[in-house]
Amino acid sequence: METLNQIGGNLNRGISVFYEIIYLCTYSLGYLPVEKQLPPDDTGLVDVLHEERKLGSLWIVQDAVNIRDRLAPKLKKVCGEFKGAHRMVQAGGTLTKENALQYFANLGDVIRAFSTQSQRLTSWTRQVELFHSKVQAKEKPFIPGREGYYSYQDAADKLGRVLEEAGKMNVSWAGLARLAEDTVKELEKAESSPNLIVKEMFLQAAAKQWEDIVKIAASITDIMKMS
Repeated sequence: METLNQIGGNLNRGISVFYEIIYLCTYSLGYLPVEKQLPPDDTGLVDVLHEERKLGSLWIVQDAVNIRDRLAPKLKKVCGEFKGAHRMVQAGGTLTKENALQYFANLGDVIRAFSTQSQRLTSWTRQVELFHSKVQAKEKPFIPGREGYYSYQDAADKLGRVLEEAGKMNVSWAGLARLAEDTVKELEKAESSPNLIVKEMFLQAAAKQWEDIVKIAASITDIMKMS
């Protein structure tokens, strides 16, 4: 059984997408690249930058702040619980069934919360797709000597990077929730100590994954502080 290994790996990939989207919204959408400036003869690009910023701010205010203030702390708490349980079982300690059930119940809550955020990300991405199409339609033939100016192609590429990252959200949150729920049922039926179950499902590889999840959650908090 590799339940925790599988859940940990998928959670890791899932929140990595949220991190990249938040990073792009915080430091990319609405801002000129450091090596570019606005062309003096195309004020329409000012409107493009403004719309980029509106889209980026929409995700930050409605969703990224929630991830930072509510989900990231909960996720770190869950990771800490599993890491602690793993260390205790490895050291020969006994994990009570009540504690194990609570840990998986907490994990299920976090997974469902991220599932909701994933749905909201999909809705927001549709707005980015629409704007991306509009910007692409305004692309103009490249003129030599204009390398230092921001262009519609630059804006389209930037929006394309956001869509590319959002497209990596291929995690089945419903599947992860079912894994957590199935484990709860298995623990409830177990007549003996849940230690063996935890040892079987919490491989050493999984322990590393939970540590990585904590690092990503902390990074989300860090970039939001700097924005």
